Amino acid sequence: MVAIRHRRWPGDTVRLAVTITVILALIGCSAGVNDDRAGTETPYPIRTVPAGGGATPSSAGITISAVTRDRAGEAALSTAIAADPANAALLRQRAAVRVALADLGGAIADLDAASVLDPPDARALLARGEVLLRRGLWERALADLDAAIRQDPSLGDAYLARARTRSALARGDVAVYRAALDDLTLARATANTPAAIPVVRARVLLDRHTYRGDPADLAAVVDGFRANPPAVPAGIAVAAEALARSGDLAGAGSVLETAPPATSSEDRASLDLAAAMVAALGGDDDRAAEQVSAALVADPWSWPARRFQIEASLDAGRAEEARDRAKEVLVLLPDDPETVFLLGRALVATGEIEAAREQFDLTAELAPDSPVYRARIAEALESLSPGSGPVASPPDPADG
Repeated sequence: MVAIRHRRWPGDTVRLAVTITVILALIGCSAGVNDDRAGTETPYPIRTVPAGGGATPSSAGITISAVTRDRAGEAALSTAIAADPANAALLRQRAAVRVALADLGGAIADLDAASVLDPPDARALLARGEVLLRRGLWERALADLDAAIRQDPSLGDAYLARARTRSALARGDVAVYRAALDDLTLARATANTPAAIPVVRARVLLDRHTYRGDPADLAAVVDGFRANPPAVPAGIAVAAEALARSGDLAGAGSVLETAPPATSSEDRASLDLAAAMVAALGGDDDRAAEQVSAALVADPWSWPARRFQIEASLDAGRAEEARDRAKEVLVLLPDDPETVFLLGRALVATGEIEAAREQFDLTAELAPDSPVYRARIAEALESLSPGSGPVASPPDPADG
């Protein structure tokens, strides 16, 4: 049973009605079967930690300590927020539920409202930065995370999120990767989830390998996970990806078999995507397609899964499909170098040569510090000649 604390104000029948409504809604969350859970299978506790510590009742006389991550939970929180619209904790809670429902726009709106309250809410800035990071709005995410850290330097998780954001923005810039790794050093003293630090570090090194191509980065991730096998789904997904990139498909498959059930859509998508990578590198294209589709069902905002799907379409000879998918991603994630490059490859394969050149030029502008993409662009351009018709997509160099 979900815990609810409430008090009555004499004669305040409106507030009493709100309380009863929320109680009934939460009973439905706990006991009823809801068909609109967006892939979440268990109730998810959401902490209410107002500034100053301790749980504080809203002006409606209630404190919601747990809701399910589904539409019923969202409705219960909406009722509470209508009675107490300046309660930052309730807004953060509803944002978390909306993230689980893949409604990132709604989550950002809630966190917008929480972040402008007086006094400002540092946790709302952190939460909004994390949602913006997932949404692919990395510059805005970085600004929020900087602000959250300035307001409360003890928010260790903000350093973790900032490291991930900086890594996404680096695009081959060694100084930005160094700043991301420095954030992990700062996170060690204050992070709520210290087990996440090696996972984020591995992610930063893999991102750097994607753009810089230094085999030492890939080896560091592989060796680190072999020495300390990961236990959490996020770490298992990164370890499997690193092993697959290094060519150890058997090891990657074995790691994936150790994964416990994922409790978040993001983790489920990461595990499915890692399985898709292993399948694709092993030549099982059908299995790869099945796994990447599952990843996108779990998390429609998984940019790596969307890029993988574009590349899979190219490798299967479906150039027009790859082109259209790349354009769809770029509507939501403008100026993403990896997707821009894939669009260029697709345009080469469809015979749109001048348009392909434009995309390769744009890739070079967006990732000027990336030796990997300079090599990929040069290889792609070598396949082009004036007046050429459709040609096969150039293969990617073996940079992982």
